[in-house]
Amino acid sequence: MTNIQNYSNGALLADAAYADFNFNLNGENADENIKAALEKRNFTSAQADEFMAKYEVSDHYPNDDTGLSYTVFKEKEGGQSTLAIRGTEGFTYGSDIGDGWDILTGGTAGNQLYSLQSELNVLFSDKGLLKNENINIVGHSLGGSLAQAALVMMGNKKIEQVFTYNSPPIDVTDNSLLLLRTPKTTYDDNQVINFISNQLWAVVAGEAFRERIGTDHEISTDSTFNLDTAHSIASLSDSLRLMGLLNSLEGSARNDDDANSRMSKYNNIIKNGWPGSNNIIENGLLENNNNKIINILYETLMGENQTIFPSIDDQISAIKTII
Repeated sequence: MTNIQNYSNGALLADAAYADFNFNLNGENADENIKAALEKRNFTSAQADEFMAKYEVSDHYPNDDTGLSYTVFKEKEGGQSTLAIRGTEGFTYGSDIGDGWDILTGGTAGNQLYSLQSELNVLFSDKGLLKNENINIVGHSLGGSLAQAALVMMGNKKIEQVFTYNSPPIDVTDNSLLLLRTPKTTYDDNQVINFISNQLWAVVAGEAFRERIGTDHEISTDSTFNLDTAHSIASLSDSLRLMGLLNSLEGSARNDDDANSRMSKYNNIIKNGWPGSNNIIENGLLENNNNKIINILYETLMGENQTIFPSIDDQISAIKTII
């Protein structure tokens, strides 16, 4: 699996962390309930089916008094576990808003930080769900800031990678964070990759805030500012999945060293104005229909309305000559 696909999968899991899985995950109707929870989160039926074919829901921690919520997902093939921390849930939980403001003004989401540290200790304990595992952590918005904090607290002996999506940076020198840090832990900035919508780049990654840990990637999600989608995890997820499809279509050596240059190229293609880029996402991604996406890519890149399409292989060949 390429890095770009990993980034896309992380966004999907960060989105799924907003679903309410607060029911018996091992019960008779578990699969039905999981699918219903994903669809309530605005996954289409096809998206929910694909998600459930790839992941199992190992554990769900519903909102506590601080507003913290997370879900542990596990790949059915390969067994990699990912802790997905939910972001701010509107104005339902006052501490969500307080912690978000705390981050933006120089802190580290104190209320949820203490709760998260306690939960991590339980998960990694001798009897915990993740006792023998090295995990990935993902999160959107406040969830991504907490994911960064988790790495600082627990270190790289337990955590392999952290992916954040439209998340403000944390202050790694904050005393409340340092006091919760496990003794003798270390972490590497290279373990953290932050994905930020082009619509929020100046705000979330701007000069006004502290230098974040990790590497930042600006991701094109829309050519014009849209308040409804600017901060959305779904918009980032759609763009990253489209990049993953372009990467698979290109088909040459897709090693890790090449991922950043490829992402930059695909990002520029999206940013510089495919007329049908929004239709690609709406008509293809929502249906999990790669052939339909390829049809729309072919049509928009060829610059003409197509009534009869060549074979999928011929369309792919034509697309590859452009990307």
